[in-house]
Amino acid sequence: RQRLMLAERMAERERLLQLNATMLSALSHDIRAPLTALALNAELLIRRSDPVGRRVKAATTMLARQVDHLVNLAALPSGELRPQLAPCDLSALVAERLENPSNASLLPCPVVFVAEGDGQVQIDRDLVASAIDHLLLQAATYSGDSGVQVSLDGSGRRVVALRIAFEAVLGEAAALHLFGSAVLEVGVAVAHVGSGLAMPERVARAHGGSLIGHSREREGTLFEVLLPRGTMEAGARGAG
Repeated sequence: RQRLMLAERMAERERLLQLNATMLSALSHDIRAPLTALALNAELLIRRSDPVGRRVKAATTMLARQVDHLVNLAALPSGELRPQLAPCDLSALVAERLENPSNASLLPCPVVFVAEGDGQVQIDRDLVASAIDHLLLQAATYSGDSGVQVSLDGSGRRVVALRIAFEAVLGEAAALHLFGSAVLEVGVAVAHVGSGLAMPERVARAHGGSLIGHSREREGTLFEVLLPRGTMEAGARGAG
């Protein structure tokens, strides 16, 4: 009876994985079609020397890249996100992503970046770079004209903290998208995330770290990523 139950569960899991892959493929196609149209219109604006064209093109390029990342990550079955850890200076990586033209063109104002302490960590550089890009994309989307502040705190012995903040307070729909809840309690950091932050949160957990955030009156909005300096195999094994 136990073997039959296990076989049924495995068959159901396989069916759900196949359904998930089919839905992801259809969704990515539906998203890429309008992005292609936007990119073509951006090219027309660029040819007319309209400065808006370059920003629209950069935004569509960024969104297309994030669709690819999300599809690739979501297609991985639970537990199969295995970071290839190597020494990296996280402060240098953050500075590199901020200077990347695709990211810089999305942000309405120059980003203030402050790094303190030792930024040395053991991470999968490509995965963390994708997570940083995604967080910057969300900050650019919801910050309005308030500007974005990025800081890296390397004063801790075991963890390094990356914080991305802006003054704008999220509305109900944005809070639901990013934090999975439209109700944000005062004084309580949100321990879970919504679909808008699922990818970087998954990358953080795969490294044995975490991602939390909040959006409050008089405080603004904050994304905070904690990454351990060394290997945390248990956290990587448990990441989904």
